[in-house]
Amino acid sequence: MLLEIFFGLPIEDVRKPEDLGPNNQPNEMSDFQAVLRWLREREDAGEVSSFAFHSATGYCLKCFVGPSASLKNEYFSKTVEAQILPPLEEEMTSLLYGRRGDA
Repeated sequence: MLLEIFFGLPIEDVRKPEDLGPNNQPNEMSDFQAVLRWLREREDAGEVSSFAFHSATGYCLKCFVGPSASLKNEYFSKTVEAQILPPLEEEMTSLLYGRRGDA
């Protein structure tokens, strides 16, 4: 979802045939493979994401393989909020208003 917001494209528009399952339909790995490729392509093109965005997407990708990775799991949801949102919010505030202590 972060990549969709950042680049303004739905994941369905980013998937390639090699991301699909054996029946040429998306499966649970399709989006994961598409996102990994998408990020690599952006880095290869010199499109460097911000530290907070890179950190957030990396955390989300690691969570993909986690057995408790479900937003229905309250503990997991709170962990996501604590790990992803503060760095993104701080970075956004910094971009909008300058860094703390800058005058």
